[in-house]
Amino acid sequence: MNSHLMQLLKEYKLRLIFLPVERDGFILHGKSGEEDQIVIRDTLPENQIESVVLHEIGHAKFDDRVSDSSDTLHCKDENNANNYMIEQQVKRYVDLDNDPLYTNYIDLAKSIGTGNYQKVKNELQKYIDEENKNE
Repeated sequence: MNSHLMQLLKEYKLRLIFLPVERDGFILHGKSGEEDQIVIRDTLPENQIESVVLHEIGHAKFDDRVSDSSDTLHCKDENNANNYMIEQQVKRYVDLDNDPLYTNYIDLAKSIGTGNYQKVKNELQKYIDEENKNE
């Protein structure tokens, strides 16, 4: 697991565990001061683990821990978590010296496990704009 991901887990006080569960991943909130855990399906393919972990970190960052079963709130929480995962994956991609100007955003979106092509395109554009501003 990369050091950036380990740092995010530490920052949000999350422990990663792998268990034989049906869902790809979810957060299990600790009780009375216990550490929250990100549970990952133990048979999840290795190339999907990072995206699922980032998605769950997005929940830790953005979700309100107050229990609310409304569909609207759930959709908002999922959208925030997905956006966070995309932002982090695009950042990592660019940090690995990939040129955002020449990146096929659809291929990148598929490689990180999202169909939100527009969000990936917009995130890449932020790096292109930043490069242009620095020139």
